[in-house]
Amino acid sequence: MVQLHEVGWQNAVLREFLTPIFAAHLEAHTSAALAAASRVITPSEVSRMQVLQGYGLPPDRVHAIHHGVDHDLFRPDIPGGLRLVGAPYVLFVGVLHPRKNLEAVRAAVPGLARLGLPHILAAVANPPADRTEPRDPEAQLQLPSLPGRIRLLRQLGDRDLVALMSGAAAFCLPSFFEGFGLPALEAMASGAPVIVSNRGALPEVVGDAALVVDPDPPAVEAALRRVLTDPQLAGRLRRDGIRRAAQFNWRTTAEGWLEVLRMAA
Repeated sequence: MVQLHEVGWQNAVLREFLTPIFAAHLEAHTSAALAAASRVITPSEVSRMQVLQGYGLPPDRVHAIHHGVDHDLFRPDIPGGLRLVGAPYVLFVGVLHPRKNLEAVRAAVPGLARLGLPHILAAVANPPADRTEPRDPEAQLQLPSLPGRIRLLRQLGDRDLVALMSGAAAFCLPSFFEGFGLPALEAMASGAPVIVSNRGALPEVVGDAALVVDPDPPAVEAALRRVLTDPQLAGRLRRDGIRRAAQFNWRTTAEGWLEVLRMAA
């Protein structure tokens, strides 16, 4: 049995985000794993369909089993986000990679500032695996006209990450593709109003408990403006997100995996 997160590199648009050597490495190892596996697990129906369409496997060999969230850790009553950032903030969590589309959130910051909103962008972003990171990534993220409006945070403990999610005025993940989108689910469980793109498995994960928008800067900025200026909308998204996230837990994930292991045996 093999668990496969996604095969997004088979899409010509998504492949452009990967270096050719890295894409070839992924393709070779994935093909070998799928050839050897009697059963395949993906974390979403979107990823399952990718595997079926890309590799021609029988539908009954590929199973979509959602990831879960640790509800003992990710919950809405963890304080400390403002202490970590120092101002009201929009939160992004993901690898510092073009596919994650942090640039769309960054591009929204000047428009929010023109509205008089004090929010800064807090980015919890780790280095990418397939490319060399700039020597000073935080300096690269800064907006010359708005110094200090973007914070890059790294090497955080779990509790600090949850505190950031719990205290965020909005969480935004406008990726060009996600095989699942665990940070969005964790942010919902933590009580953050969530905005995601309409790509990959993100709509499947958030359901109707988040704002789902095109992954372009104007759409992202408009969604952020709505959430940051409408307390009723932000409150509804917080409540709906917590309820939606409660449907995902690791026990259910483990039970699903166990059933597929029994099939494989």
